[in-house]
Amino acid sequence: MMRISLFPAGRIVREENQELTIPATPIHRLPTSAILHRIAHWDGSSQGMSQVLTTVFAAEDYLDCIRDLGKRNIDPQMYINSLDQIIDILPIYSGVRKLCIQALTETCILYQLLPTSYTFASRLSESSSTPFASGRHASVWKITNDEGAVFALRALCVYETDPVESYYKRLYTEVIIGRHVKHPNVLSVDGVAPELFRFCTVSKWMRKGDMLQYITTHPDVNRLSLLIGVTRGLEYLHGNEVVHGDLKSAGIPRLRDFGKSSWFTLRYCAPERPELGLKKQNATYESDVYSLSMVIVELATGQPPFPQVQDPEVIDSRRLENC
Repeated sequence: MMRISLFPAGRIVREENQELTIPATPIHRLPTSAILHRIAHWDGSSQGMSQVLTTVFAAEDYLDCIRDLGKRNIDPQMYINSLDQIIDILPIYSGVRKLCIQALTETCILYQLLPTSYTFASRLSESSSTPFASGRHASVWKITNDEGAVFALRALCVYETDPVESYYKRLYTEVIIGRHVKHPNVLSVDGVAPELFRFCTVSKWMRKGDMLQYITTHPDVNRLSLLIGVTRGLEYLHGNEVVHGDLKSAGIPRLRDFGKSSWFTLRYCAPERPELGLKKQNATYESDVYSLSMVIVELATGQPPFPQVQDPEVIDSRRLENC
């Protein structure tokens, strides 16, 4: 008697020395929840994945399904982990990869979860009781892991007047984009360290400092070569539809702190951007290019834009004069 077995669609099975191919259901005919379930239980294969992602992201009920993963017997953490891993197998400049990063970001913000691989497995500790640098919106700490490797931890300053959701959105946007950048002139994000700070990112420690510090200690360096590297890094971000939003010399030798972060640095800010104290909701590719021009001026002169002015309100009025 022939023994009947159940196999996933598309599998080739052997029954009494015969090969039988169980036909696969066309992906566009599957319910959205079924496709999401397949993504959550991804087996590592890249075959047909672009079509799967394109189909599910275009589904009319995609957002409804994402909001209720639990009710559809899909573990949100498992889905987030798989989606994060899938991004790494997609072509760098492909449209589906950009959609996948956007979908991952939105899902993480919705469930206030990050892929489990983002949390450092080894213990991290501060090298000092005070931050290496601090500002109004973030502080930078020099930290080490159990193996003695040095990292830079950037902790967001949290204010009670701001909704906590805004910090999740800002953090998750930066860390997810930062984890998936692949360019020598863009500083990637290694992960997060929630045991130290609730809202923070961890990256490699740039031991040679920022661009101005570097040219001070290396006065004979080829400055044109440095600018070409900065320009290529910005070109890569724009090619992946990422607006930096706060380009300045302190973010170089490698571009970092990108992703339309919530505040801008006035000295480098394009005149069409909001005035002093307003959040930068309208950062654009063009405003990034303006900021790049300010970096070029600073590298050529060794001084920041408007070096003679210290009052932020005066800087604000100066950059608006030609609007």
